[in-house]
Amino acid sequence: MEDGGDEAQQRLNWLSEQTVNPLQKHFEVRKNNVSIASYSENMSELKCCPLIAVQYIQLCKVDDARFHSIFQDVNGDYDHFTKCALEVENRMNYYKTASEETAAFPLVYKRYFKRSKDREIKEQEFIGINVHIQKFTLQDRVWLTTSCGAAAAHTKGFRDNGLWHMMSVAKLDTEEEFGCKMFCLKYERHCKARTAIVNLKESWGDVTSGLQTMRSGNGCLEVFISQCQVLLHNVRQSIISEMDGVLIDEVKESAMKCVNHLKNASQAPDESVFLTEAKTNLFSTYSKCLEFLVFRAFSVIITDSDQKRLDNVCSQILTIATASVLTGNLCV
Repeated sequence: MEDGGDEAQQRLNWLSEQTVNPLQKHFEVRKNNVSIASYSENMSELKCCPLIAVQYIQLCKVDDARFHSIFQDVNGDYDHFTKCALEVENRMNYYKTASEETAAFPLVYKRYFKRSKDREIKEQEFIGINVHIQKFTLQDRVWLTTSCGAAAAHTKGFRDNGLWHMMSVAKLDTEEEFGCKMFCLKYERHCKARTAIVNLKESWGDVTSGLQTMRSGNGCLEVFISQCQVLLHNVRQSIISEMDGVLIDEVKESAMKCVNHLKNASQAPDESVFLTEAKTNLFSTYSKCLEFLVFRAFSVIITDSDQKRLDNVCSQILTIATASVLTGNLCV
């Protein structure tokens, strides 16, 4: 109980440092010109709201940078690969500009929330609408709550019955104490596809780093072999449930060649030759699998416009949620 009180007090102290531009209102209930009750409201802005939005935008940029890097390793020259790579590159520039504009928002506008009438201003699209911390006082009781406007991608316009309909969001048949659980299969497939591709790319990155370490004379063969095995494991997991015979057979054949080569690592007469052949074989396997995965992913990865809509909404929701968590269960 004491620990809970300390935690609540710490949060109150933090909020007192983070809240700015307070607006106070006082109400009094009178009967026969005699005061019988009083109520006050203190509404303040939260300084961290634009900062939370900036951090989220930067995460979006990093995520896209990881995804964009895969196109450098695709051997084939495909128009839709080029189109997707350009879209991601442009979106990264969009995030960069948005991050700078959002960071500058408090200095330019001297406030930390987006007004309702400004909801269609592009430079403010990632900032939560009317996010405020409110302290209600009734007699000797105090409640802290968060108020806000609805999170939406107002700058993108309303179409197709809204974002939930566009993303085919469905309600799960489960009972909840408060609210309900929703599920988006379309977004889950999108995330799984991108994660599989990025994991494959990063495991290849570990292999190339291991090769450089080995060639510098500071590496350990066992560690390098384990890095290769991780890459081959990711390749196997990527194609294990696929049925496209010709393409899958090519990947499997290339992967088996790598396995056989790695088995003879300890008997290799020349380590330098072994490493060169290992790199050639592994890259062949990696690039074939990557190309296959990217082709497969195009059918489930959401469009550029939908991604921007989602990021707008998620940034606002994250700001609101953070403010709500910071004020949650604070009743003193």
